[in-house]
Amino acid sequence: RASSDNNEEPNGSLTAPDEAPSLPQQSLGPAQEVLLHSFALGVRHLVDCHLLSKSGSAVGLAGLATHLFWTEPANFVMVRLLTSGALHEVITAASLGGRQAKLETLSTIIAHLFMRETLHPARAQAMRARAAGSSPSLVVLPPLPDACQHAVADYNQEVLRRTTQGIVAFAAAQAAAADAATAACVLAEDSTLP
Repeated sequence: RASSDNNEEPNGSLTAPDEAPSLPQQSLGPAQEVLLHSFALGVRHLVDCHLLSKSGSAVGLAGLATHLFWTEPANFVMVRLLTSGALHEVITAASLGGRQAKLETLSTIIAHLFMRETLHPARAQAMRARAAGSSPSLVVLPPLPDACQHAVADYNQEVLRRTTQGIVAFAAAQAAAADAATAACVLAEDSTLP
């Protein structure tokens, strides 16, 4: 396979990195190709999120994303909100309403990313009735601010596009390998008559 320095073919599809780990003690057969391709997709995602340099060093907000690894994919979305400037824009706008407005906006964003739970409608209604007037807790979060919604939507589209390209490239490579193997078998058949 021909690959460039950034492991991207001219059509933008991902190839397995030349430095991808090999598993000499394991014989996984076809599963090893899937494993290596998944590894390459993961590395490419980290590079595209500016969390990993092309040489493999952690950069930028990699420490934050790593610290919040257990919240994936919210950790990557948080990094995107910070690097895109959406979080700064929203908090700056909320600052005009005072410290309390700024804290409520930040709390809403953090709750959307890290603390969402889907409630059955009956449970949500019971919780609303119990908390009505006596608790500052919210059962239903207010929507994310527009700038954050746009940044999250852009991130989701980018990840979907990149993952789709990677899967299509892998499937095409597997199909080409299968076609080559079939052609080799046909050519190797004994075509002489007795």
